[in-house]
Amino acid sequence: MNKIKDIFVSAVVIRPDRNNILDFLTHLSDILASHYAHYEILLMTTELGESAPDLDIDDILQKIKHIRAIKLFRDTTDDVLFAAGIENAIGDIIVCSYQEFLTEKNVIESVNLCCEGNDVVSGVFHTKKPFWYRFGSSLFRKLFSQILSYNLHPDDAFFRCVSRRALNAAIGTRHFHRFVFLRLSNVCEKKGYIDLKLSSDEQLRKPHFLDSFSRAISLIIFNSTTPLRVMNLSALLVCVISFLVAVYTVVVKLIKHHVVEGWPTMMLVLSFLFFFLFLILAFMGEYLVRIIFDTNQAAPYHVLSEKHSSVMLNYDELNIREDSVSSEINLTQTGRDR
Repeated sequence: MNKIKDIFVSAVVIRPDRNNILDFLTHLSDILASHYAHYEILLMTTELGESAPDLDIDDILQKIKHIRAIKLFRDTTDDVLFAAGIENAIGDIIVCSYQEFLTEKNVIESVNLCCEGNDVVSGVFHTKKPFWYRFGSSLFRKLFSQILSYNLHPDDAFFRCVSRRALNAAIGTRHFHRFVFLRLSNVCEKKGYIDLKLSSDEQLRKPHFLDSFSRAISLIIFNSTTPLRVMNLSALLVCVISFLVAVYTVVVKLIKHHVVEGWPTMMLVLSFLFFFLFLILAFMGEYLVRIIFDTNQAAPYHVLSEKHSSVMLNYDELNIREDSVSSEINLTQTGRDR
């Protein structure tokens, strides 16, 4: 018989599959109830519109305990859904992923690693990727790994087990909801990895070129101003080149007596114009860097609705402890006195 750990675990499900959601949640609830004294399940969905009907969970909330369903206003990215899910979770340890990755083996193993002191446990799923994806990923890591502190595993999957300590640290960083995996990776003291197992033989979503390219560009822009600084330096370099061309034009005019008519004037005008053009771009780039740091304070998401199960608490359990510190070992817990 499994020993029930006296910890609070939150399981966050991103975009649950409406076809077999009831069986999945029943199985996940049994797993959490048999291993942990306190738990909750968060269902993170979005408003999809009439063409794609929303998930009807009212019946589920009556049948399964400890479920919270949060729907965000309008469709959004999976990163924002992930960040919103772990931000709204109340557990000491939060496990978040797609439905196919939340198996008993993955959940139990990741929570155990987290309790051993790993603030963030990442899921690794070894699957064959297209050549263009592997080549682009390798090139991106070589060029920008140091600039962006990009230290995610090459086979990183959409699975994280996060301690409350790491979550509190990551929430305080800028653009937390845009690149939550990178934020969590950079704020944790110790990281762990597990090899993921799928709940069935179904295939994962294959990466698309445009989505991957757009994500890489956004990752660079929102996490570093180095590319913009490089462009600014390039503009200043072109200013210097334009000035040298102007000097060269004057020297040629003074030394040579047979110069094509109109050439010195045209070169001086072009050099003058390009000099001030790139000088202006350099100054605009520097002010753009400042704007990036000082703006973008809008909320990354809006909660459209939140529902919960008819049973959320165990009323037979009193909020009283004989000991001030739990005997359960959780090395990621903050404020421990031993």
